[in-house]
Amino acid sequence: MSKNTALTPIEMVLVTLRFLATGSILKIIGDFNGIDKSTASRVISKVIKNNCTIRKSIY
Repeated sequence: MSKNTALTPIEMVLVTLRFLATGSILKIIGDFNGIDKSTASRVISKVIKNNCTIRKSIY
């Protein structure tokens, strides 16, 4: 993945799932996916917040 390319929604979800499934630190998640750890942090936070918002609207 190029550093100048935006992540697709699918890639964002996959980064988040890898983080949640492995419990790895952000640097490892970022290195594995070819993104900076700060990007990984923002993506994971965004996906989890959106997931909670959707869940609240359903229940």
